[in-house]
Amino acid sequence: MNNNNYVDLWNKCLTIIKDNLSDEAYTTWFEPIKPLGFEEGMLTLQLQSPFVFDYLEAHFIDLMGKAIRKVFGEGTQLQYDILVDTSSQPNRSMTVESTPKAHLPQYPNQRTAAIPTTPVPYLDPNLDATLNFDTFISGKSNRLPVSVAKEVAKNPAKNPFNPLFIYGASGVGKTHLCNAIGTRIVETMPQKRVLYVSAHLFQVQFTESV
Repeated sequence: MNNNNYVDLWNKCLTIIKDNLSDEAYTTWFEPIKPLGFEEGMLTLQLQSPFVFDYLEAHFIDLMGKAIRKVFGEGTQLQYDILVDTSSQPNRSMTVESTPKAHLPQYPNQRTAAIPTTPVPYLDPNLDATLNFDTFISGKSNRLPVSVAKEVAKNPAKNPFNPLFIYGASGVGKTHLCNAIGTRIVETMPQKRVLYVSAHLFQVQFTESV
């Protein structure tokens, strides 16, 4: 095999992967991936953040493995070059070797106590129902946070983005996404209690309580 053709081979892998995913999932998680090289049976892919690495390993590693073995050949290994924040440490990246299983913490011998099913009083979520996923304008620059927000809303507890921290300049949609998460949870899981509190309101209430 000509190792210089790794870009064309990775594109063939993407074709297989795309056929097995929705357009939104493929565009969000796989289009930004860049193949960096293929040497001595090791394929190196560049990911745009550690969050993407966690999500790929948790949800798509089996699909990726099948595509890579079919195109690059059996025995091919995979490693990632993950971009990190360069504001304080320029040109820094980290490389992580992939394994067939997701890199998630294990907690052996963990015991869960039974929770009594007592009625829970109503809690006003303080949400703006107009700020939901349907009214959020999604583009190339915010595609990743929107997809992550939808994953959190789908399963608030069991996902690699808990807790979720959204940051950015004023007016880019941070409040809208937070409200959209809460609104979706209220719609799909009415038994859960959701509360939206702004940082300013929290500060005022905390100060008054002290």
